[in-house]
Parts: sequence; C-alpha cells; structure tokens
Amino acid sequence: MIMLFQVGVVIAALLAISNIYKKIFTKQLDKISGMFWVLFWLVVITVTAWPNFTSTLAKFFGIGRGVDLGMYIAIAALFYLLFKTQVKLEQLNRHITMLVRKDSVDNPKKK
Repeated sequence: MIMLFQVGVVIAALLAISNIYKKIFTKQLDKISGMFWVLFWLVVITVTAWPNFTSTLAKFFGIGRGVDLGMYIAIAALFYLLFKTQVKLEQLNRHITMLVRKDSVDNPKKK
C-alpha cells in the first residue's frame, strides 16, 4: 500500500530532477555534478518506493538494519562533499589572492 508520504517524496524528487536538468541546460550546473544529484534523487525514489530494499541491501553488507546503512552512506557522502567544498574554497582563495596581487601591480595607487 502506497502511503501519502511516499507519493510526496517521489513527487518532490521528480521536481528536483527536473530542476537539475534545467540548471544543466542553462549552464548553472556542470554535467558531472548534475548526474550525481540525479543519481541521488533516483536512489531516494527507489528507497521510498521499496523500503524493504534497504534492509535487503544492509543484510548483504552485514549491517543489521536498512536505516543504519542509509545513515552510514549519508555520513560518508556528507564528509566527502564537505572535503570537496573545502578544496574548492582553497582554490578560490588562491585564485582571488593571485588576481588581487596582479591588479595591485598593474594598477598602483598614487598617494
């Protein structure tokens, strides 16, 4: 029996996927990141539509409950995304520093 929650999550995920495709088309999101998020939302749809699937998958990996498997994967994904964000911020910081230095050499202010 399909619950209202399942229908709501599937609709929200489908809207998110359509928004991702729109952002890829308008070049606001690169294709690799877009495909990552599409895959994420497809997993959300799968887990929501077939909740017993996570329990079966968890047992395959030797984990007691499907919810635990989901939490382990979510925590690992969050740490990965946090690492990726930190690396990108460091790159941007170095790039901005380089641009500011170049601009100050090219356009010195007279006092």
